[in-house]
Amino acid sequence: MICCHGNPHRRAVRPDAYPTFLNLHPEFDVNDIAGTIRPAWMLDHGDSDGVGWMIWDRRFEYFGKPLPPAIGRREVRNYPAMLDMARNGEGIAIGSIGLEDDLVIKGELVRLGPPVARPNHGYYLFYSKD
Repeated sequence: MICCHGNPHRRAVRPDAYPTFLNLHPEFDVNDIAGTIRPAWMLDHGDSDGVGWMIWDRRFEYFGKPLPPAIGRREVRNYPAMLDMARNGEGIAIGSIGLEDDLVIKGELVRLGPPVARPNHGYYLFYSKD
C-alpha cells in the first residue's frame, strides 16, 4: 500500500550563494538584487515543463521587478548540481528552504534577500506502509 503524508512541504525559496560571494562582488547589493545582479551569476534550474518552479523571472515578477528580456540566466537542469555550482562560487542559485538547510547550517551557502513563499507549490512524501 502506498501512503501519502497529508501536508505537502510548503515551498519557500530564496537566493543562495557561496559565503564569500558578497566580498568578491561588492557591487552586488542584496537589498537591490534586480538592479545589481549580473546575468552570469544567475543559476536557474528552469521550468521547461511549466509546472511553476521558481525561476529568476518569476522571482523578479513577484517583487514587481520583471527581468528585462535582454538579461539571460544560466540554466542548470539538475538541482543538486546547481547548488554545487553556488557552493563553488560560480553564481547565485534559487534555493528551496528545507532542501538546502544543511548546506546553510554548515556554512557552505548563505541566503540572500527575502524569501518567497509558495503555498500552492510543494512536495508530498509517498511511502510504503510495508
